[in-house]
Amino acid sequence: MQRINMLQGYSRLAAATGAIFIQPVDNADQSRLVKFRIITEQDVVLKVSDCVFDPETGEVSELTNTRLLTVVKAGFDEVEFYYLGTFSLDFMGPAEIWLDTFDSAFVSTEATDFTNYARLWEREERDPRILEIERAARHNQTLLQQQMAEDFARYAASLEAKYAKPAAPVDGSGGTTSVEPVVPAVTPPANPPAETTAPAGTGGEQNVPA
Repeated sequence: MQRINMLQGYSRLAAATGAIFIQPVDNADQSRLVKFRIITEQDVVLKVSDCVFDPETGEVSELTNTRLLTVVKAGFDEVEFYYLGTFSLDFMGPAEIWLDTFDSAFVSTEATDFTNYARLWEREERDPRILEIERAARHNQTLLQQQMAEDFARYAASLEAKYAKPAAPVDGSGGTTSVEPVVPAVTPPANPPAETTAPAGTGGEQNVPA
C-alpha cells in the first residue's frame, strides 16, 4: 500500500528548475532531517547542490558540489536523508515531477509578491485610571517596606536589650569594686572543765581520819 497523503500538497517541479531547501537560522550548525515524496511518470535521477538562495528575489546562485542523490522509479517513492546547509534539489528525466515535503520546506524558485504589508508599531495611550491605580499600588508598596524595616529594627533592639549582660558597679575612683561575701564569725567552743581525780589510797579505799 502506498501512503500518498494530501494530493493537493504536492508541488509541480519542472525540468531545469530546482527546489530549494533552506537551512534553518536557529539551527545553522547542525544537520537536519530532510524527507520528501515524489510522484513521477518515468524514472528520474535526483541531484543535490550546495547553493546560495536569496528569499527576496528568489534567485539561486553559486551552485557548487553537485552530486547524485538517488534514482526514483516511475510511480511513487519517498526519500529521506540528512543535510547541513541550504541546497538545491534538481532532477534529470521526465518533463516534470510532483514533490511534497514532510517538513513543508519546499520553496518555489519563482519570485513572489514583494508588497510589504507590515506597519510600524505605535504605542497606544493608556487609561488614566489604570495609571492612577498603578501609582497608588507602588506608593503602598513603598510604605509597607518602610514599616517592615522599622518593625524589624525595633524587634532587633528589644532582643539585644533582653540578652545583654548587666554592667558591674563603679566606685568613686572610676574603677569597679569587688564585693566579697560576708562570712559570719563563729565563736569557738569553751574549753571543757578539768576532771577531778580522786586521791590515791590503799586498796582503792577512801582514807578515813583516825
